[in-house]
Amino acid sequence: MSRPRRGGRAARAAARVAAVLLALAAVVALAVAVRPGIAFAAARRIAYLRAGAEWGTVDAGGQRLGWIALGEGPPIVLVHGMRAEASIMTPLAGALADRGWRVVAFDLPGHGRSDPPAGPVEIDGAGELVLDAAAALGLPQRPALLGHSMGGWIVAWQALAHPERCGPVVLVSAPGVWTDLPPLDRLHPETAAEARRSMEYFFATPPPAPWPVLWLAARRPDGIGLELLRSALSGRYMVGDLLPGLRVPALVVAGAKDRIVPAEASRRMADALPVRRYLEVPEAGHMVIWEDPGTVARAADAFLREVGYGAVQAPGQVR
Repeated sequence: MSRPRRGGRAARAAARVAAVLLALAAVVALAVAVRPGIAFAAARRIAYLRAGAEWGTVDAGGQRLGWIALGEGPPIVLVHGMRAEASIMTPLAGALADRGWRVVAFDLPGHGRSDPPAGPVEIDGAGELVLDAAAALGLPQRPALLGHSMGGWIVAWQALAHPERCGPVVLVSAPGVWTDLPPLDRLHPETAAEARRSMEYFFATPPPAPWPVLWLAARRPDGIGLELLRSALSGRYMVGDLLPGLRVPALVVAGAKDRIVPAEASRRMADALPVRRYLEVPEAGHMVIWEDPGTVARAADAFLREVGYGAVQAPGQVR
């Protein structure tokens, strides 16, 4: 009787290992499908670790908000946009931290690691919560604020309504003046196919995105995104006619190829400021904070130094 060939045993062993790995992958995929929060939590933790961020939670106004922080120096508070979270801001946060700033980003209610809101939250209430959370963390009374997308609108409204609580503001890809919006399924995709189509609106050059990533993007929790959108579309928080009276310094940043908030709308916001400060980033879309975070950080850094915020002598040195 001939002995079994080693190659045959090795092939069968490899097949068994492959079967086990496939079964594990199926279990993981099923777990993620049933509870996509598992995948979001893992991606969030990876983003924090890659950025070298600290993270925690803070109670503000009876609401628990998640936060991350990077760097040392005068503080800059970052506010994310609709259906996003603080981890989305880590590329920009890291670029700012490298320039000598203490960067703190909060998860809006119902986003990231923040608790769902106890009641309806509109643009004004969201901004007040962020400032309350900043105070609870011991930040100065008037920190610099940088908001992206809907976060920029939140920041702009706070600077207008409560200038005594706000330092200089940077409004990146921020709505707030009347303009045509893209279809809702581009802003709020609910399927992987819709998420793929929405990429063309968010990025000048959409990055490769495999189907599982798109599927998860479509299942990202809404948080208060739709509430904020409804309050925005009510017209009560339009800032265009109010910006000439803004009492804190402001910089407007736009992606030249933004299809969510067209650069033309951002230019109108900048034109309405008491002192016009505007940067248009070529070859960037709505997600300019991902496509060119270095340019946004350099502009924000130069602006804050120009207006004397933090009295920074050089990156890493604070007077």
